[in-house]
Amino acid sequence: MSMRNTERRLGCWVNRARNFSHFARALAIVVLGTVVLGMAGVRLAVADQPWNQFRGPNGAGVFDSDRWLPALDSESLAWEISVPPGHSSPVLSESLVFLTAIEEGRLWTIAIKTGTGVVAWKKAAPEVPLERVHSAGSVAASTPFVDSGHVLVYFGSYGLLCYDHAGELLWQKALPTPSSLYGMSTSPVIHKNLVILVLDDDFNMPESQLSRSKIIALRKDTGELVWETARPLHRSGWSTPTIWTHPRVNALDTENSDTENSDTENSDTESGMSIALDPKQTGDDLVQELVVLGNGRVCGYDLATGQQKWYVNGFSRETIARPIVGDGVIIAAAAMLGGVADENPDRQPFWEAVIQFDANGDKHLQREEMTGDFTFPFRPELPVGHPGFGLPLPTDPQQRRKRLDGMFQGIDADRDGRWTEQEFLKAVSFDRGKPNLIAIGPGGQGDVSTTHVRWALHRGIPETPSPLLFKNRIFMIADGGVLTVVDAEQGTVIHRKRLAAGGHYRSSPIVVGSQLLVASEQGVVTLLETKGGFEIVFERDFAEPIAATAAVDEQAIYLRTTSHLYAFRLATSETLKSKKSN
Repeated sequence: MSMRNTERRLGCWVNRARNFSHFARALAIVVLGTVVLGMAGVRLAVADQPWNQFRGPNGAGVFDSDRWLPALDSESLAWEISVPPGHSSPVLSESLVFLTAIEEGRLWTIAIKTGTGVVAWKKAAPEVPLERVHSAGSVAASTPFVDSGHVLVYFGSYGLLCYDHAGELLWQKALPTPSSLYGMSTSPVIHKNLVILVLDDDFNMPESQLSRSKIIALRKDTGELVWETARPLHRSGWSTPTIWTHPRVNALDTENSDTENSDTENSDTESGMSIALDPKQTGDDLVQELVVLGNGRVCGYDLATGQQKWYVNGFSRETIARPIVGDGVIIAAAAMLGGVADENPDRQPFWEAVIQFDANGDKHLQREEMTGDFTFPFRPELPVGHPGFGLPLPTDPQQRRKRLDGMFQGIDADRDGRWTEQEFLKAVSFDRGKPNLIAIGPGGQGDVSTTHVRWALHRGIPETPSPLLFKNRIFMIADGGVLTVVDAEQGTVIHRKRLAAGGHYRSSPIVVGSQLLVASEQGVVTLLETKGGFEIVFERDFAEPIAATAAVDEQAIYLRTTSHLYAFRLATSETLKSKKSN
């Protein structure tokens, strides 16, 4: 059976859907929102759209305000507290900041008062064996989702926990820990009365060669399963899904459209999907889809039933970034396997990464010089010894020696007992999937890889940070501190520069006001203008790693490092006048 026939036969996957009430009841509330999905960028309502999920409302990463970021120094510091380690990003309610952590072998959800930095409550998850994660990862990597009455938390080691804002446990649901190359990091999303979670998995279903990957949708108030959709052609992934609202394109969008059905009278304001509609549009004119980026492809699903509607191929095995909503398109990005950002990368840095082990200085590499932290480099911009620098090697000395012997012989083509630069560069291959930034139009069914892709770019694509759309420009920060700015309508690069803060980037960029903030894994935060020459406003070294993405409200920006959470007051026009007068 061909793969395509397999997909067709699997098209009717397990869906346990309930009837939903008409969307029109919520429409009156929805139109009050002020998110404008247009080429001017995603405009967020400050008061109505709290930074309540990974990268803020619907994952856009944009905080539209007349305030701006201060210098992140002692003068603007509101408070600073020590927090246990974890990679989850802080999220906000009106008065609390939430995050997850690992401490003394237990998984924790922590609520902190935004005004003072005082811990309001701290709740431990049920004690369970911790999932195995990459040495650069964390068992507390998934970011909570907060709405007006719920705090949804996912730990790969346990499952889902639902608290109220006072820390009372409303419900919990243990879930099998998916098998993952690096550990789980996908975050839950809330859509109306549904909690949606992607559980991509390397394990196969019983007596099958297909994976047990799936998406589940649970009732927000009880944790009861509403629908479940299998993803048998997918393996482990780390992306968080996005809700895509777009005008109906054709009759194919009519069946099971979530804008015609609703499981609750709640509007989408809590999921960050309030929309400023064209006055001529009605609920029947709009379609809402769940967009999931997974290994090899990005897929669109019906939100009411979980049924897959369309997919686009062309992504690499490892996908991490969250899709973002553009003007009539959904945009998804993934680097080449191994974190390579460009389709035709410069091979020279890979040689420079290995030749530093040339102990005798002859500008060649012998087998006996492959010592210490030597390995084949995947990310030459990282320091040797960093967990992401290169190919993982066995810790057992005998197995490690055998692996290095095979590696050396595979590249030493003339068998003269040394690697030359020419031999090594010839052996460096980049056939691990093309780096991709793709814009996809709506209205498709099935494989739309050749029919609905508006444009594709294969340069400057980050491995971990999600792209950001602001005022018709897409901003991406890749390893090495390479900033790439793309025209969102054409998909062409309009600016590219290397920041002083190099190394690995894990935190996703955000925009506050009209300025772009990026943070390197080493802990250097850089603020840039989003227009003109994209000049650097300031750099601040926090002297400890940063993996989390910052959160913002009207008062402050909340920045998490490995062991601290900082709150810096945002600047206002009055602040500026005061400084000038002094």
